[in-house]
Amino acid sequence: MTTSQTRLVFLDNLRYLLVLLVVVLHVSISYSNGLPWWYIVDSNKSPFFDLLIIVFDSFLMPGLFFMAGYFALSSLQRKKTAGAFIVAKLKRLGIPWFLSVFLLVPIMPYFYHYTRAATPLSFGTFWLGFVKSVGNFKLTLVEPSNLTHNANLMNEFGHHHLWFISLLLFFFIGFALLYQLKAQFSTPTSHNHNSKIQSIWVVLLIVGIIISLSVIVINYFIFSFAWVSIYNVLLFQPVRLPLYLGLFGLGIYAYSKNWLTQHRLPGSLLMWFIACLVLTFILFGIIAKILAIISNDATSPIPFWLIATHGTVRTFLGLAWLVLLLSLTQRYWNRPTKSDQNLAASSYYIYIIHLPIVVIFQYLFLAVNISIFVKFSLIVCLSILLSYGISHFLRSIQN
Repeated sequence: MTTSQTRLVFLDNLRYLLVLLVVVLHVSISYSNGLPWWYIVDSNKSPFFDLLIIVFDSFLMPGLFFMAGYFALSSLQRKKTAGAFIVAKLKRLGIPWFLSVFLLVPIMPYFYHYTRAATPLSFGTFWLGFVKSVGNFKLTLVEPSNLTHNANLMNEFGHHHLWFISLLLFFFIGFALLYQLKAQFSTPTSHNHNSKIQSIWVVLLIVGIIISLSVIVINYFIFSFAWVSIYNVLLFQPVRLPLYLGLFGLGIYAYSKNWLTQHRLPGSLLMWFIACLVLTFILFGIIAKILAIISNDATSPIPFWLIATHGTVRTFLGLAWLVLLLSLTQRYWNRPTKSDQNLAASSYYIYIIHLPIVVIFQYLFLAVNISIFVKFSLIVCLSILLSYGISHFLRSIQN
């Protein structure tokens, strides 16, 4: 495989778009009905934001993992060795993660504590307790309902939105080690890296089936919305892990087969749009059914057929959104502009710093008596502008 593939502008554009939509997602949670454990909860809510969260949640993080995988192979080949690649990723991801998880992350749970405690602690006192709990190495499974009923969980050390960075770093390290191991035990052979439309369809179907079956198995034992903390090193939703790992691997495979450089992805835009629309409405119905069962009796088991359908629909919806967005941006958003380049270059820092900014604005707007849709729009704009401004400043210092 040659590393001479030219930079794909539409992938950079899509990546920063997904990051900006993550900001929109986090702003919307404050005005939704289904996440009472959020840091700042507005008294006014709308079902619109619940639906928006379900839609965005189905493709944002899977899409980001795919693009991380797509660029991983070329990055590793440029670094020549697995060791150099891992060191570069530790510098790029590990150091900002380490600094941010101690300096930025405590801001969000502090606002949770501040808006709910009868006698709030000072931020300094809260921060010391948060940092001290980093030494509580244990394997913890946390369900969202536990966060709502046990506020102490929010006082303990956690990655919060930086779970993505730590899990991605783990994926990069694992990929580099496997690549190095393969290189040591395999003999060089000539490969045909040309992809065909038919083979892309087959790969998408196989990947979707493997991910769906893995999700179903995990979901049989672990609740869909539960999170696991592994000794304060990794934080993720076990049911989502096959999707994230599968899309990361799919990105690596897509790069190795030149999926996005030889020709357009299969299927028409209309077909993929209809697929996303149909699967989204099916997912709405499934989630409504699951929540109805839980609300009637929290101890009542969810029927296996519902678990299996939920895992399968969510998997193929994520794949459908991915192909639709890749196809759209490849056709209509593949020209570089100065603003696109700046946003793409700043997207990583925007992801890291945006959530404390969002939560602070959500708190400041709590007492503002205006439509929640106006609040939502203002906070989205302010959060994106401020996150971008700080990110641009950090990049200028770094350069």
